[in-house]
Amino acid sequence: MKKLVFGIFVVLIASLFGCNKNKQIKASISIPVNKTLNGYDYSRALKMIDNFYKLKDSDISNKSVSLWLSKEQINSIDTLLQSEAKADSGLTDGIRFYFGCDKPLSTTKLEVSILLVSTKKRTPPSAGLSTHGDYYNHIADFLSGSFGDVSDDSAPPGALLYDSNIPCSASDDTCNSSTSYHYLNCDTTYKWVQAHIKSDKNPINTRSEWFSLCFIHSINLALQNSANKLDGIRVYLGKGYLDKLSHTIRDVFILVPTYSSGNSHTDYYHCLEDLGQSICDSSYSHNKYFFFGGYDNGELCPNNCD
Repeated sequence: MKKLVFGIFVVLIASLFGCNKNKQIKASISIPVNKTLNGYDYSRALKMIDNFYKLKDSDISNKSVSLWLSKEQINSIDTLLQSEAKADSGLTDGIRFYFGCDKPLSTTKLEVSILLVSTKKRTPPSAGLSTHGDYYNHIADFLSGSFGDVSDDSAPPGALLYDSNIPCSASDDTCNSSTSYHYLNCDTTYKWVQAHIKSDKNPINTRSEWFSLCFIHSINLALQNSANKLDGIRVYLGKGYLDKLSHTIRDVFILVPTYSSGNSHTDYYHCLEDLGQSICDSSYSHNKYFFFGGYDNGELCPNNCD
């Protein structure tokens, strides 16, 4: 993936010969920015991530955090990272999903957001840190402002894992593909999301989770295939993964494809492999940080942090 070369690209739209010389046409400018992949400024993102790290242990309320991203937004993110990967000889390698928050004024209850941060292979490796280092510098007009529908302690339309009853039948609870490295069945994801809503008031015990660029690209290909009739991805907070390194039950990000249904983005529970999409993650599918994940597959912090 080749190091991104910074510069200012100016598109000048010249007047045609014979046009009104007094007419002024503004140039379209793309300039370098330091932002998360969902548009948070670098300085604010670092502060929110730090706030969450320092304050999370005081928040013992129920939690149901989710983020919805449209297929257009996912495509913009993936296209940007693929371009940066080509520009930096393969160093760009994925996305780290962070929890972040502003400081609450008069309570320990945190209003949690999800921040998406691009990563590059850390060369040379650094002891005690993930091999995937964060970076924020991009040239991308779509990062002009923050985006993504964040829901904190509410049930957005179509977010079926918040329902009081399991939202899928036994036929929805399987993946016919024998090569799915990531799929979490509906029953599992439901239980993990419900764990936060109904009973778990423990502090969130994960700061971030990393996903490979190959994995994100595979999901994007499935979203962009019009035959699949998908419109985006919902990112849930779930709890139920047994971390064999720390021997604790961990909070994780769960990625669920969605389709348009009226005014809602409704969860889709069949695995994307059954739609003919190969979900690749060959470099990480068998390492010690792998979960069977549906989609969930990542390095968890604090075991692996930037």
